[in-house]
Amino acid sequence: MSFRDILKNSFLENYTFTTITPLEYILVMIQAALVGLFVALIYKYITRNSFFQKTFFMSLVTLSMITASIILTIQISVVVSLGMVGALSIVRFRTAIKDPMDLMFLFWSIGVGIITGAGIFWGALILSVSVSTVMVLMQIIPEITHSMILVINVNSVDKSFEITQLIDSVLSSHAKSIVKKNHAITNNGETIIYELRTKDSALLINKLNSITGVERVTIMDHNGDSMF
Repeated sequence: MSFRDILKNSFLENYTFTTITPLEYILVMIQAALVGLFVALIYKYITRNSFFQKTFFMSLVTLSMITASIILTIQISVVVSLGMVGALSIVRFRTAIKDPMDLMFLFWSIGVGIITGAGIFWGALILSVSVSTVMVLMQIIPEITHSMILVINVNSVDKSFEITQLIDSVLSSHAKSIVKKNHAITNNGETIIYELRTKDSALLINKLNSITGVERVTIMDHNGDSMF
């Protein structure tokens, strides 16, 4: 008997084959769907004030079911499990996930699918309840005012000094942590960029727009989304 045969026999003897009935398989699918639906509802609650994607909502439920099915299949056959590892290793997902929160929900859905497929349904419930509780509590905590980017376009070069003084006066009254990031001067005017914090963006924009010589005022968050 060769070393390969000894290794093969030893592996097969130590590998425990699990027999799963169709009823047990369906029960695990139902459990994975319920936990996945719970994860999707938490996603809907967290994103209620932002951009909600129904397709992503649906994918969280189905992803937990697919993952649980894969775990069940791996437990049934060693041949299928090895083939599945090889097949999944060549899969490449091209969709870029920009929001870290979306990535967390995907990993959460996959995690509960793995735990449910392994037969630890109570573990998936404890994980989901714990994570959702922490997320809801963090949502209740008041948000600290984050830094914004303020871009001011001035169309008058002759009165640049007076306009800049008025801008600085308005900023000192309605903003804090003011840092001038850039000041560009051309023949047609000036562009001034600030980084600051403010509690009332609309009031600050109105005050700056009322200054004679200010052509355009734009305030953005650090993601590049224009607010006004």
